Amino acid sequence: MQVDYFTFIAKGEFGTFKFGTPWNEVINVLGVPPLYEPQGEGTAALARYGDMEFAILNERVATVSLQVDQAGIEIPANVIIINFNKAQLEIIEVQNILKMYGITWERVELLCDDWIDYYRTSTGVHLSFGGDILGKVGAADPDKFWGI
Repeated sequence: MQVDYFTFIAKGEFGTFKFGTPWNEVINVLGVPPLYEPQGEGTAALARYGDMEFAILNERVATVSLQVDQAGIEIPANVIIINFNKAQLEIIEVQNILKMYGITWERVELLCDDWIDYYRTSTGVHLSFGGDILGKVGAADPDKFWGI
């Protein structure tokens, strides 16, 4: 599976996966996750493939996230990420990617602290920065989960 890193940052589409994708499609492509925590009462199931994480509600992907706070990331061998010269983009690079796609974003003050800044885009992508460096990219349905 090929993934465009810029498209994931801008639109929340991780290759063929995005919020609403049937969970069995993920398993068909990536296999059974090495780390899986079943759904509990009122909570989503969580599945991890190295630095990729999925939350699953009602057998559909609720969130897709990628931890990029290290120089390299761990992903399944059958996932190829293009536009991915480095995992840790600077905030200005992310702003330029969003501008290229015509995507707006806002800082989420409630989630920020002295070390981490959180932003969310109009497309449901959440971005966390440690200083000026991107640490995590996550996508969720903006209407269902975040009320944008």
